[in-house]
Amino acid sequence: KPKGALYTAQAAAKVMIKQNTGGSIINTASMCAKIINRPQKSSAYCISKGGLLQMTRAMAVEWSAYNIRVNSISPGYVYTNIIKGSPNVPIWESLVPMKRLAYADEIMGALIYLASDASSYTTGCDIVIDGGYTCW
Repeated sequence: KPKGALYTAQAAAKVMIKQNTGGSIINTASMCAKIINRPQKSSAYCISKGGLLQMTRAMAVEWSAYNIRVNSISPGYVYTNIIKGSPNVPIWESLVPMKRLAYADEIMGALIYLASDASSYTTGCDIVIDGGYTCW
């Protein structure tokens, strides 16, 4: 997966540079880039997401000369069909200060901000959307 993010960002930047338009690239990391989840084992996932944050920052610096902003979002646990019914859901809910998982539409505000001109001076940033999980 880290290769996919790398190759996608490079392809998007190549077009933006060629067209001289600048733009915004938004990577999806995870709160796992900053903490270790439990109870599940997740070292490979945490390592890859931590690397994605460093990639985001490096690209933000390298491509700023082309007016390309590179940022990321780091969602916490999001209630989706993939985790619906998981025996870990009650455990995760108990670990989040807001005592619930996020819904996908609660992630959109950060994406809209980072994609819009409202964030024209924001680059190399990671927005954590985790209901306070990483505050512990």
